[in-house]
Amino acid sequence: MFGKIILYFIMKSKAGDLVLIYMNNKPSFFARIEKIEPDIKIGWFKVTFLMLTVPLRTFIWILEPDQIDGASFTMQGLPVKIEKIGFPLSQSEDFGSSSLTTEKKDKGKIIPLFPKKKLN
Repeated sequence: MFGKIILYFIMKSKAGDLVLIYMNNKPSFFARIEKIEPDIKIGWFKVTFLMLTVPLRTFIWILEPDQIDGASFTMQGLPVKIEKIGFPLSQSEDFGSSSLTTEKKDKGKIIPLFPKKKLN
C-alpha cells in the first residue's frame, strides 16, 4: 500500500575531510572523518572520526547532516561544533607570494662533492 520513501541528503563533508572539533565553544582537537554511514534513525548518520592525538583514537557520533557540516549542537549540555578545515590551493597561497616562488631562478654552477677519478 505504501511505497518506499527515499531521502537524499546533500552533505558538504565526506570521508577523508579534516575537521576541527569545538567543545564548549573552544577549539579542542583535530580529527579526520573516516566513514559516514546511515543510522537506523531516518535522517541521521553514524560518523566515525579518527582523533588526531597521541595516541590515535577513533570514536563514533550519530549526527544529522547539518551537524556534520558545521551546525552547533549539544552533547550532555556542552556546545559542540564540527568545522571543516580547508587547505590552500597552492603553496604560494600558504606561504605568501615570495620572490623565490614567483621568479625564475638562474642556472647555477654544479660543484661535485667528490672529484671524479680518471681511469687510465
